[in-house]
Amino acid sequence: MEINKNTISDDEINFQEIFGIISEKVLSIIFITCISLVLSLVFAISSPNKYISSSLLASTGKNNSLSSSLSGFSGLAGIAGISLPQQSASKSDEAIERIKSYNFFNTNILPFIKLEDLLAAEDWDNYSNKVLYNASVFNSEDNKWIRKAKYPKKTIPSSQEAYKKYKEIINISQDKNTDFILVSVEHISPNLAKNWVDLIVKNINIEMRKIDQTTSSDAIKFLNESYENTKANELKQIISKLLESQMQNLMLSSSREDYIFTIIQPAVVPEEKSSPNRLLIILLGILFGLFLGIFLVVTSFYWKKNSMESN
Repeated sequence: MEINKNTISDDEINFQEIFGIISEKVLSIIFITCISLVLSLVFAISSPNKYISSSLLASTGKNNSLSSSLSGFSGLAGIAGISLPQQSASKSDEAIERIKSYNFFNTNILPFIKLEDLLAAEDWDNYSNKVLYNASVFNSEDNKWIRKAKYPKKTIPSSQEAYKKYKEIINISQDKNTDFILVSVEHISPNLAKNWVDLIVKNINIEMRKIDQTTSSDAIKFLNESYENTKANELKQIISKLLESQMQNLMLSSSREDYIFTIIQPAVVPEEKSSPNRLLIILLGILFGLFLGIFLVVTSFYWKKNSMESN
């Protein structure tokens, strides 16, 4: 019990000593806090506004795999010598993964946007509705890239470098209960954020439609040839069912623009910024400066104290 009392007493003395150090060095702590406040103010003010535009989509519920409506024929097809494809992931899941892919970005996004809007944009002038570029990276007057890049990067950014930035600014979330999909783009220009969301939704519908048109056309050609070359009535029944399914898919893919996703809420030009939260940055700067100041004065005191005792 005597040891515990001594320990408690020592702790109380240490806390009192620390509070005494803080009281004595309060001006130093305030000075450090003020420096941190100024730096956080500069950072908050210099950080450009960013805007998020989103589009709420609903899956059309299509699954155009050859076996989607033929599960009852799989056993008979096996006996007849035909292997039906296994059930694949839903088309909406496939479309989401395609949107995230490099191939989709390279063929459906990059050719329709300005590379400098993606990688050199520094600020946005809301009065002229113009994107302002980093002058050390892109010369807007000469429309020329002037950045100094180290290998493997080049003066003019590659599609792979652009793709990394693309992945940073897009966000796709899916509600598993309702299958609603939210596609969002963040950019310093609210207009570009909106336009790029529209571009993503439009082109994923186009790409998925073309893929299914090609798949159905190839399947119809193959199935017609198989039908002519077979004599088994059971097999002809399967082939006829497959032909009917693929003809429906081909007609449907040729008649609808909103092939995979229908738009529930189209993207709009946001009026309010999504970031930065300047007040939060300033508050965090004040707290960081306060704790840093306390840490430095206390650490400095005990370091000097230990140095004197060791001498």
